[in-house]
Amino acid sequence: MNLKKWILLWISIHLLHLIILGSFFPIFSHRPPFIKKEVPVDWSSPKFDPSIDPIWIAQMSDLHLSYFHPHVIQRVNETYKYIKKFVKPLYTLLTGDLTDNIEGVTVWAPTYPHEEHFMLLKDIFGNDYDDSLIQILGNHDTWGRINFTDQYFQYLTQDSRVKMKRNFYVQSYIKNNVRIIAFQPIHFPSGHTTYDFVIPLYSEELDELEKELDNIDSTKPFDFTIFSTHFTIGMMYPIENVKTTKTGRNLRELLSDPKYKIIAMIDGHTHPVSCESLHYGKTIELTSTALLETDGFAIFSVDNNRINYNIY
Repeated sequence: MNLKKWILLWISIHLLHLIILGSFFPIFSHRPPFIKKEVPVDWSSPKFDPSIDPIWIAQMSDLHLSYFHPHVIQRVNETYKYIKKFVKPLYTLLTGDLTDNIEGVTVWAPTYPHEEHFMLLKDIFGNDYDDSLIQILGNHDTWGRINFTDQYFQYLTQDSRVKMKRNFYVQSYIKNNVRIIAFQPIHFPSGHTTYDFVIPLYSEELDELEKELDNIDSTKPFDFTIFSTHFTIGMMYPIENVKTTKTGRNLRELLSDPKYKIIAMIDGHTHPVSCESLHYGKTIELTSTALLETDGFAIFSVDNNRINYNIY
């Protein structure tokens, strides 16, 4: 085919494309206006009572303790000492990736369990009973394993250790009418590095979560529940299709059930440059920055039924 025929073919194809596109112009130019219905806002709220003491919960996330990050060891140690001395919260949540378990400083380095990294965890937080400290494991703490054994459980605090050995997926803590539900959706054998960045959900994990949410003890009343995990909701997959065997509900449906009184979901994992929030119906997901990369810890507070979340 000579040059002239090529040019004519090119023009005819693009002319046909313009004709087809032009036939849709009346549709796009006369679209009906989008009218957003007015949504009533309830501005009423109970009068603030200054005599009610607020509830303080501290959060330290994505510590990545490792001898390859000596500055992080110092940062975590000083942060925890400050929280204990000056903040004195009802709970301190350690929301995953407490240890690094990488042979180097990049995710492309070999990954496997490093016991010496867990020794650093014990050096800073101890392994005795402490009902104000809640440890939650993340992908860095658990990858490359057939299971999580006593060899590593010994470096966790007593309360976290005992509860995880009883039920690895879900642990419940109740104190001062506040219930914390810690969720560890980690299925063994576990993957490595980037394979565990988006964590797969299993029905057995949601079954245990539903069972613990339903486990309401009349002798241990609570006013509200805080759901805490390492992974953000968007980093658990498939969020819509994996459901409980008892009631057929997925994770979002469980967390939005008003009978569980979940007022917030607190997590980490994605290392945002500042704290992030995402609304889910009547609850909210709050994601902390990473101590691996920046100074600061999060404070979640409830005061007169008003919640606040900030990095300090």
